[in-house]
Amino acid sequence: MASSVQQSASSSQQQQQQTVYSPLKTCLIPMAELEVLGELMVDFDNLQEHGFNLKNNMLVQGWANYFYRLIGPVYPYLVKEFWIHATLTPKAIISFVLGQDISITENLIRKLLNLQGLGGVTGAIPGRTDWETIYLEFFTSGKGSPNTKDMKPSYRVWEKIIRGTINHRKSTISTTNINQDQQFLLYCIGKSMRVDLPHILFHHLRTHMKESREA
Repeated sequence: MASSVQQSASSSQQQQQQTVYSPLKTCLIPMAELEVLGELMVDFDNLQEHGFNLKNNMLVQGWANYFYRLIGPVYPYLVKEFWIHATLTPKAIISFVLGQDISITENLIRKLLNLQGLGGVTGAIPGRTDWETIYLEFFTSGKGSPNTKDMKPSYRVWEKIIRGTINHRKSTISTTNINQDQQFLLYCIGKSMRVDLPHILFHHLRTHMKESREA
């Protein structure tokens, strides 16, 4: 009898714990319908063999650790689990995965990529950007254009890398448009001017999570 009571009490405690620790679902899209987009793996040595010497630009930015992290397996279930329970705060994305609280912040990304203490540009500064200089460097004709086909070959490759790793989207979705902020960031990469990758990664993720909750 005592054993039965103990088992009943233990079962009741487990049910209470499951109720207390059951994470809230913040994403209305069913998990089965979510699609995980893996970042593009970039082989800078192979690009160099084909005439695109982009590796030096990448190393100057200090991004070797970031691109190294893109090599390896992706775990779609864990990504979906994080996504469906994620909530936003002004400085963090908080979720619950496999019984553990997970918090992603800009500072955490800086630490993981070994970019602490380093800042950089995140976009063009209105009224202070010399677009004529950028256009001469950026476009084959030397004139501004919103079309990626008008960019010089090395910048077109960088554009594909950025869309596949930082502002990535499905490979089946193609676009020929590039706005001035994107042009400016690519120009900075090409001219070895510091770009604030952790800030861009965090706010890109935060923006898309906010949009998915508002949809």
